[in-house]
Amino acid sequence: MRLQMGDKVTGFQLAAIDNTTFDLDDLQEKRCMLPFFRCAGYPFCNRQMHQLVSRYGELGSNFN
Repeated sequence: MRLQMGDKVTGFQLAAIDNTTFDLDDLQEKRCMLPFFRCAGYPFCNRQMHQLVSRYGELGSNFN
């Protein structure tokens, strides 16, 4: 099944950037950004992840 914009997703948990557990159900109607990358060994994905991590504080004010 492929998700479409606006679809509701439940029961999704994983490790967060701050060493807590991220639980999508806790966000309810809040905005969030959940990036997925193809491969940790791929240079482009590594660069994108590094940019997100380095801007976490800046993005954190807009996203939960």
